[in-house]
Amino acid sequence: MKYHKYADFFPLMNDEQLAELALDIKTNGLLEPIWTYEDAILDGRNRYLACEKVGVKPRFEEYKGDSPIAFVVSLNLMRRQLTHVQRTVVAVEIYEPLQNEARKRMATSGPGSYGGKPGKATMPEAVGQARDQAGAIAGVSGKSVDMGRTIKSKAPELMPLMQRSELPVSQAFEIAEKLNTESRRLRAAKRVIEEQATVEQTRKIINEIAGRKPEPAPQKQHGAAVQVEEGYRLISVNATNIDNKELHKKWLKKAKSMVQLHERLGNE
Repeated sequence: MKYHKYADFFPLMNDEQLAELALDIKTNGLLEPIWTYEDAILDGRNRYLACEKVGVKPRFEEYKGDSPIAFVVSLNLMRRQLTHVQRTVVAVEIYEPLQNEARKRMATSGPGSYGGKPGKATMPEAVGQARDQAGAIAGVSGKSVDMGRTIKSKAPELMPLMQRSELPVSQAFEIAEKLNTESRRLRAAKRVIEEQATVEQTRKIINEIAGRKPEPAPQKQHGAAVQVEEGYRLISVNATNIDNKELHKKWLKKAKSMVQLHERLGNE
């Protein structure tokens, strides 16, 4: 039998754990049913596999509520001793499905279904704030959900470490931010080299990659520090001590070194 996508919010047991569950089911029978939804296993993949392993006929029940996501998460949180970071991963994974679930209810419920004005279906506050709903279901704060979503967006390779509780949310967030910064620096460096950009063109490239509106070139002022700011200060110079062209030459050299280093690491 196929597994529902919502069942994948939680990992399967390893071989040793599955063997223990199978032995328990063989001895005591299947005490909890396997829940299905949309003709797929919503909750109970491990019980299903264990039954197959020891030849016990599985018992199925169909979920008929209106929030299968909350249902499957609630069941698993009660059974499993999850850490804060693991709960955060769950909240991140259910964030978008919760939004889709809410839209589906709105589309099929008819006018005024959520207490809005006649003729207008309005999403309830808890669903409208998918971040807070996901956090409430998983038992973490909205801030943790935001941080987790940032990590998944900027450094998805960290999510498996978090799921295994090997990396705290705060530390993973810091790493994701640094990786994102390095990625922007590298992109800026490559473009400057490829386009043989002038000082003004370099400033424009940096602003584009930083996602900011173009800024006017800074005016030289006696004793003032001139900074081309793109979020991590790639360029910083005192106008009284150095000329912009000289600065650009030094930065270009640094950019080439950065690109070469990343290419070398990528080939190893």
